[in-house]
Amino acid sequence: MPITRVGTVSIFVKDQERARKFYTEVLDMEVRSDEPLFPGAPARWLAVAPPGAETEIILYLPDDNWEHYRQVVGKSQALTLAASDIEEMYQTLSERGVRFVQEPQKQIWGTFAVIEDSEGNTIILAEQKSDVPRTKEELLSRIDRSRRELENVIRPLSDGQLTRRGPFGWSVKDHLAHLATWELGIVELLQKRPRFAAMGVEEAVSQGKTEDEINELIFRRRAHRTASEVMTDFEEVHARLVQLLGSMGQEALFQPYASYLPEGATGSQLPVIHWVAGNTYEHFDEHRGYIEALLRQD
Repeated sequence: MPITRVGTVSIFVKDQERARKFYTEVLDMEVRSDEPLFPGAPARWLAVAPPGAETEIILYLPDDNWEHYRQVVGKSQALTLAASDIEEMYQTLSERGVRFVQEPQKQIWGTFAVIEDSEGNTIILAEQKSDVPRTKEELLSRIDRSRRELENVIRPLSDGQLTRRGPFGWSVKDHLAHLATWELGIVELLQKRPRFAAMGVEEAVSQGKTEDEINELIFRRRAHRTASEVMTDFEEVHARLVQLLGSMGQEALFQPYASYLPEGATGSQLPVIHWVAGNTYEHFDEHRGYIEALLRQD
């Protein structure tokens, strides 16, 4: 007989009533079941769930017969809740006094945050992107449209405009060098070659540096380059990527990211198209906004 769904997951708590209030009054879940485990039992079978969800969360109070579970109360990191708007949740839950262990952070696949429940357990809130292209043609169309919009902004610029630094130290050419570097990483990734080595940040990644620290490293290493050198890289890397994508079958773009890593390496099981999108049209649109703001200061 096939398995059809995940029925329940358990979170171990010290105080079921306190946990019930947190999950229902703070996280807006509903009670699905609340009854004694057996007649006269101090603990209850207390199940909660988001409205409409199939899987229920059991707020379980371990008794003396489950000593090994009592040791993990307040230490769980196993639960991930899907959310539709992390930023809105951040505002709402902050107002309700919820402690955020990790404030909302954007990732290539979406946005996540980490909160602490009433018992000290940490819960991941995850919002996955819903607008990832469904076909190779759609992906290439979005890349082409976004790239043309970016090029329309930078094409009329003089060398002086390309190299003039803004209040945060970056010039237009620094933004373009940044885009070309991350796009180069995708060119290498899709050929199953070390992505971060090609970008010159492999050591920084292995040391666990943050994305901001890695971007600062990329900036420092390329800041000396002339506008002409940067523009050449910007154009050549993009042409390589477009040619590579054109030669790939659609199914390859929906293979897991991990399948493109060197043998023995581990990584995300999400489709690699998330990384292609995040380092092409999404990245172009983001930095076009920065560049336009920088030019308005001239």
